[in-house]
Amino acid sequence: MALPQPIGDAAAASEMKRMDAQVGRAVDLLGRVHELADAEIESEFANAMATGRTVLQIVFGVFGLGLAVAVLAGAALAWSILVRVKALSEGARAFGEGNFAYRVRLEGQDELGRLAGVFNTLGEALEKGRAALHEHSSQLNALNRTAIAITSLSSLQAILNEIMGCGTVLTGAKASCIALYDEATALVTQWVTHGLSEHFVDNLSFRPGGLADEAFTGGCCVLSNDRPETAHKLSRLAREEGLRCFICLPLTSRDRRLGVIYFYRSDRDTFTPTEIELLATFASLAAQAIGNARLYAQVQEQARTDALTGLSNRGEFQRQLQVEEERSRRYSRSFSLLMLDIDHFKTVNDSYGHQAGDEVLRALAARLREQVRPVDHVARYGGEEFVVILPETTGEGAFALAERLRTAVADTAVPATDGQTIRVTISIGIASFPADAGSGMAMIAAADAALYAAKQGGRNRTIGREPALGRPAARA
Repeated sequence: MALPQPIGDAAAASEMKRMDAQVGRAVDLLGRVHELADAEIESEFANAMATGRTVLQIVFGVFGLGLAVAVLAGAALAWSILVRVKALSEGARAFGEGNFAYRVRLEGQDELGRLAGVFNTLGEALEKGRAALHEHSSQLNALNRTAIAITSLSSLQAILNEIMGCGTVLTGAKASCIALYDEATALVTQWVTHGLSEHFVDNLSFRPGGLADEAFTGGCCVLSNDRPETAHKLSRLAREEGLRCFICLPLTSRDRRLGVIYFYRSDRDTFTPTEIELLATFASLAAQAIGNARLYAQVQEQARTDALTGLSNRGEFQRQLQVEEERSRRYSRSFSLLMLDIDHFKTVNDSYGHQAGDEVLRALAARLREQVRPVDHVARYGGEEFVVILPETTGEGAFALAERLRTAVADTAVPATDGQTIRVTISIGIASFPADAGSGMAMIAAADAALYAAKQGGRNRTIGREPALGRPAARA
């Protein structure tokens, strides 16, 4: 840098020149420093840029790696979720198809794991519900089959056997027993069992005031086991049988107490409330069937029985005569028929009244029942006429029995009014198969003809088909 030319002395000028030279050097030095600073700045900037680029590269690399890891983790998580959701979907499909035993195999406490737990709990509940529904449906079907089975039967014994068999299947019980009461004595007079040993049945008893009596008189079920709270403990006989509990239910029909029914278990020591309710329904159904069978038997008996004497009536006699004819014909055997009539019975009615005449008929019926064999069949044929079928009996055997009957009747005194007694005699006609007749109807005609001959011959006598074969009987 040029300075103005000094105007002063030479020393000052020289000094000024020296200073000027120093200033020039300083300026040059400053320029060089500036250049060096610029170069250093540029170098540092370049280094900084390089470092920045490196950092950016590292950052982007890390970010890329993180992004890749995140993508992979997300994919893995998505796959895991997809697998778990698929498991739930398969469980839902299995439930929809009715496979309630299917279980979703997912663990963990996340939402899907808890949802799987809910699915499995629901499956267990549905499975139990379906099992209960199936059991209830089976029980209703069994009740329906039982109702159809026992209402289609007319024999009381067949009905009792069907009831016990169906009852054990219905409840899963080991055995059963039905005890029927006699209304006249209020005691058990008949019982049948199913599934019990011979030893148990032989020692079975129904004492007054016992468990059966309590159920019968109280009209409610009574349970027996060895639990502390149970009033009726098992007997030694029951324990020997391997029983752990049994229940006794009353059998009631149309307000009539018919008896009790037992069900025995050996697999556990009680019956569930549902089982008890089912058994109560079953017992009611069984009681109706037993009551109907008894009523049917009574009607059938009335249809076959003479109301006054209690003997078989004419229709039943004809049926029995046909049965015996078929049997004797099949096996080429003999049988005989007695036809008897009370002598002068009209006089009895006229002298003592029809009530006294009825007493005479009843007394004669009783005496006939006393004198004949269990296999013989006595019937009232009509009015004062009676008939007796004698299986496996020839004419000679029939005559011997007829004579015993005639004598027994003649010796019978029937009480009448005012302390009086009535004595009657009978006349008897005999016919035998095949000696006297080849059919049941022919036997009736032959015996009737013989009876007529006995009447004509003086009464109080026994005679065969032909009057010539008759044997006069001594008068009473």
